Amino acid sequence: MNLFLGWTAIGGGQVLLITLVLALLRSVRLRRHGPDSTPSHLWSTNPVVMLALVLGEEWLFRSLVVGYLTPRVGLLWAVGISAAVFTLAHVPNGVVNVWTPVNLLLFSVLAGLVYVRFGLAAVTGLHYGWNLMQWPILGYPLYGGGHVGRWF
Repeated sequence: MNLFLGWTAIGGGQVLLITLVLALLRSVRLRRHGPDSTPSHLWSTNPVVMLALVLGEEWLFRSLVVGYLTPRVGLLWAVGISAAVFTLAHVPNGVVNVWTPVNLLLFSVLAGLVYVRFGLAAVTGLHYGWNLMQWPILGYPLYGGGHVGRWF
């Protein structure tokens, strides 16, 4: 449980740090949740639903794929294949721009390395903290959809 909570804080902290840098570069602007925000994606950003989705994804893409492939093709290939499959599985969610798959791929490589070093609880926490801070709390658009933030 400590690994999960600690890595949830790390994942959320990473998004906050990225947001701070983007705000300093005037690439994002934080404002209170307003009437122009669309609620169409609010169900998938419900924190309980999000936890279930993240746990399922991490079990599948890290525990199953990396765990199965590592003894067969080696650790680097297993993490790389897992990252590629994770990225391709998220393409149907919508690609906002060229950075969307790059972000997914880089996050997935990081998640694979966290899984290998710290285990399933840690990588689930990282992913959950990242998504929780990015969508419900800060309100970044969910895969090109409307703003889904509950607070900002």
